Amino acid sequence: MAHPVTLRYKRALNGLQRQTAAAVGQVFASLPSYDQQRSSDFIAAVVPVVGAAQQQASALTAAYLGQILPTIADGSVDDLGVPADEVTGAAARNGTEPGDVYRRSFVGLWTALAAGVAIEVAVEAARARIEQTVSTRRQPRRQVDQQGDPERQPGRAALPAGLVGRL
Repeated sequence: MAHPVTLRYKRALNGLQRQTAAAVGQVFASLPSYDQQRSSDFIAAVVPVVGAAQQQASALTAAYLGQILPTIADGSVDDLGVPADEVTGAAARNGTEPGDVYRRSFVGLWTALAAGVAIEVAVEAARARIEQTVSTRRQPRRQVDQQGDPERQPGRAALPAGLVGRL
């Protein structure tokens, strides 16, 4: 059975992801059209929302680590912290700007429409892609590499990749 602190952390992070995905999906669904201008309006509206959620995920993860790591390492753990600038915005998507990430759903929508897909189907696919993008946790390659590296900082416990909060 997972540690109670881990269960609370996962519940909080999953709730944050669901709320953020739902909010972004609502903004998409409220668009009167899906042209270039509306895609720019959408991106301007949701990037700050997702950024704020990423900051919250970073804070949740820092709090979680502060509580769980001392129990794993018998109290001898340095404060690791979670540098928000390394896990939010473009850093969360391997350097790709958030606006570019969310614009991809519109490009997929336009491509589907050009291929003759019904607008209802194309719009639903784009909305689903946006919500999935918001809900997907990413872990920068360098962190995964460091966790798998036996030469990483001595005395620090490695965490499973799934325990690093990310929106």
